[in-house]
Amino acid sequence: MYDMTRNFPTSHCLLFLFLLFPTMATAQERTIETTRLCHFSTAISHEEGKARAVEEAIAMALADEFGTTVSEQSWRTLTEEESSFTQFTRLQVKGRLVRHLNEPEVTYKGVEGGVVSVEVKLRFRAAPITYAPVQFKVLLLRNGTEDRYADTRFRAGDAFYMTFESPREGYLAVFFEDRETVTCLLPYLCEDEAPLHVKKQERYVLFTNDPDTFSMTCGEEPEVNFVHVVFSPKPFIRGDLVREMPCRDFRSWIGRLQSFDDELQLETQLINISLQ
Repeated sequence: MYDMTRNFPTSHCLLFLFLLFPTMATAQERTIETTRLCHFSTAISHEEGKARAVEEAIAMALADEFGTTVSEQSWRTLTEEESSFTQFTRLQVKGRLVRHLNEPEVTYKGVEGGVVSVEVKLRFRAAPITYAPVQFKVLLLRNGTEDRYADTRFRAGDAFYMTFESPREGYLAVFFEDRETVTCLLPYLCEDEAPLHVKKQERYVLFTNDPDTFSMTCGEEPEVNFVHVVFSPKPFIRGDLVREMPCRDFRSWIGRLQSFDDELQLETQLINISLQ
């Protein structure tokens, strides 16, 4: 995926469920007992499917118990032949799993059309959570480093830059997510694994110097990916950074960081990539 301009990986994604981990519990724990019907594809192993089904069941139970916050983005693409409409929905569950009280029970219910159905029975302790408010300003830039180049729509071959400015001094890292993988863009590969130290109220322009420049690639169909921007007043990478990891591992990693740092801020921005 990388060359001297380090092309991004790309993928299709219309619905993004990102279960952020807690920054701070706000009330007493409570017990949740639930049974959920979940599904997974026969294209993955049965063990992997069971693990995903348990995660899905926990997410649904937490959402029902504590609620969610929802943000949406949408856009319309016009070509000479046709127009298309794409909508992106991001859910943040306002609760977290504290500990299991019983081993999750997964019961096979059947398979149809390449989809396995399982029943998941859970009993666990959970707590409501809040999220550290995002206070920094981020702009994704296309083919230029001034604010007027801000855009979330890219074409294949476009250069990608980013600006960052925070009202507080702190530390910054940036990650790019495709359908299956999260790749660390910042800290730069040519540097150590410490997050970038940033001064307060100073505008930073990122990814402008070789070999830390990026250009977009795309298949025949428009594609959607995500940029995750992580900031904290405290250093938050302690020798545990993985440059490329599965999406689930990234979420677990962010969760571990947030469990020790209730000031860690995370913002996710969507980018649309097309050939034309």
